[in-house]
Amino acid sequence: MISTQIAIATSQKAKRRTALLVCLCATLAGCGLNSSSEYVVRVDSVAVAPPAQANGAVKATYFGVIGGNSCATLVRIEREQLLADTLRVRFIGRQDNGNCLQSPYLLKYVDSIPNTPPRTVHLLVQQPGDSPLRYDVTLPLPPAR
Repeated sequence: MISTQIAIATSQKAKRRTALLVCLCATLAGCGLNSSSEYVVRVDSVAVAPPAQANGAVKATYFGVIGGNSCATLVRIEREQLLADTLRVRFIGRQDNGNCLQSPYLLKYVDSIPNTPPRTVHLLVQQPGDSPLRYDVTLPLPPAR
């Protein structure tokens, strides 16, 4: 009789451990460990700041939102000089699946552009559609005061 009760109690503990292990695995699978996909990040705006010194570089800052929640991350930045006066930039993000409760990550990337020779530089930022965001900068910019 006592050995039967011990066997039943041991069996119930094993079932609880198994149930706890299943819940733990399901929770970890919901934390972005199971799959992901890459996409082009939408850039909302570009701001250009004058150089700090007379011969310094102009700072172009790109702003946007990387994904809709904290499961999104910036994977890479693709920067290509098409012509002497044209720069194409593309930001690639990755969205992991899972339970992500924090706010989305903001994109703020600062790039340097030589301030000389005098010219108009065309910044082409690829967007998630067909048409890029275009921003033209006439150089040289006078140094910041």
